[in-house]
Amino acid sequence: MASPFEKESKQMSKGSRNGFRGEHYFLLLLVITVGVSAGNLASNWITARAVEWQARQILSEFNERMRQQSERSQDAREQREMALRRQRAESAVGTRLARMCSDWRQTDQLNSTYTTRTEKERHCSIYEDYLRTGSSPR
Repeated sequence: MASPFEKESKQMSKGSRNGFRGEHYFLLLLVITVGVSAGNLASNWITARAVEWQARQILSEFNERMRQQSERSQDAREQREMALRRQRAESAVGTRLARMCSDWRQTDQLNSTYTTRTEKERHCSIYEDYLRTGSSPR
């Protein structure tokens, strides 16, 4: 009488090793392929999300730096413009134009007519233009 091990060994030699037949190997190949593919896809998705997060962080930091630099530039520009306005106001031309604007304001307050109002607006506008641009009409 044959032992149970001998029967099993005969069955294995008929089919294939370890009791697997050809279709079992094919199914195992499919399962492994699907598992590896799913793992690769998940890894790529996770990597893409991590890179996206890093890019957003870098972009956010860059935007913040640009905003701060823009504010500093704006402040510096305003300080330069204010210094130029003071310098122009203290110049001989600025003093003369300021005096003419002041005189026409006083005249308009004392005797408000169409002429005093238009001359006040014209001379004060010339003075403001000079302070802003540095050029005056000749």
